[in-house]
Amino acid sequence: KYFDSDDATPKPKSNSPWKVNLGTITLTNVDLAYIDTRDTAQSRGMDFENIRANHISGRISHIEPQDSVVQFKIEYLSTIERSGFTLRNFSAQVTSTPTLIQFDNLNIRTPESIVNGFLGFHFDSIEDIEDDFIHRVDLDGHFFNTALEISDVAYFAPELKGIKKRINLIGDVNGKIDRLRCNDVDIVFGDRSRISGNF
Repeated sequence: KYFDSDDATPKPKSNSPWKVNLGTITLTNVDLAYIDTRDTAQSRGMDFENIRANHISGRISHIEPQDSVVQFKIEYLSTIERSGFTLRNFSAQVTSTPTLIQFDNLNIRTPESIVNGFLGFHFDSIEDIEDDFIHRVDLDGHFFNTALEISDVAYFAPELKGIKKRINLIGDVNGKIDRLRCNDVDIVFGDRSRISGNF
């Protein structure tokens, strides 16, 4: 009788899942390495099987996992990767699901490049990113006020190494990484070269 309530009216069950807020994560001068010892190939530029990010500083806030969706805000993030790629700042509102990674209010800064816009990666499973990023992952992006130095891109596409040229970009891109389509794009490179339109 001690645990009986005077009110015997059944309480309605909530259909809403729990909402968890993990607060803020702050990183200061952290080193991080991911090494796949099974991979013995030598890669130029960024090697995704042998990543070593040094001097990581950043702040991640508003971390909200809910069912299979995780949302959080990267307020700032900087690091230097073993390949030499230097990230001065990365900030975005991030949404992650089993088939999507999306960056809203994206801002990326390196010593040579500035990227502003939106970027989403669509895939069937996370293995698509690990096994065949170029051919299996769909990209959906919108860029504005973006100045991209080819030498930065060369860390991810080594065949471009040695090219020193800046591209100013506005427009939308979508499709598989190896078959990107561009819509309402305005690309300016060099002093006299310009491409506009859909292609």
